[in-house]
Amino acid sequence: MAEPVDAEDAAEANRWLPPSPHRERVLALIAAGRAHIEGQGHGRPPLLVHEDGGVLELPLVRIESNGVVAESKPDGVTRLTKHSDVCGCTDEIEAWLKDDPAGLERDPERLNVLLADATYMCRRMGGRLDAYREWTEQVAAVVEQMHDIARPDAGGVDDDADGLRQQAAAGAATRAEGKEEMVARAEAIRELANGLERTLRRYREAATELGALFQLIQGARNWDGDVAERLSALRGPTGERRVE
Repeated sequence: MAEPVDAEDAAEANRWLPPSPHRERVLALIAAGRAHIEGQGHGRPPLLVHEDGGVLELPLVRIESNGVVAESKPDGVTRLTKHSDVCGCTDEIEAWLKDDPAGLERDPERLNVLLADATYMCRRMGGRLDAYREWTEQVAAVVEQMHDIARPDAGGVDDDADGLRQQAAAGAATRAEGKEEMVARAEAIRELANGLERTLRRYREAATELGALFQLIQGARNWDGDVAERLSALRGPTGERRVE
């Protein structure tokens, strides 16, 4: 499969964008996370990969009110589709049946192409679904590890801190036995802090792994808008973080 276009290749992809107004419509589609661009190598036009399974050569993409289509279907080793989704194929078949039903018998190749596109896109979406299922198992494994992390009781610091204050006020620091007790309390606070740091590190490592898994399943897709919306919901109406 072609590789996602990274920032370094953005200028190369930009020169392959279709003319206006389709150019702006393609960019809007990408910004909405409905499609992404994948390169085919230097000198070859990149592909517009639609979330509904369609694969179209970027410079040939035309976006009209009735859907996303390719202006033509060039030859090549990459499997391309006429429409961006199965609905486009279905709409064309139904319009054909309505306007020229005898045409299906005269032009079976056209019907075969549309059906081949539809089945190909369904298989692509099925493959994506398999990827999501595998990703879900990976996420569940990380979450299970997080549930198994032992959590020190941070509230225990109050007892040792109060004890130190009381001992200091009572002059315990001037007596050898009292000094040892105060050192022991101070070391208990240190040990608790070390335990909390180790636990936080394990949670951070797990959270980082979840972030990496998110980026893996996201790929070249632009989900910024969806992420911002979910983040806003998690923060709540006051803008305060609800997850610390």
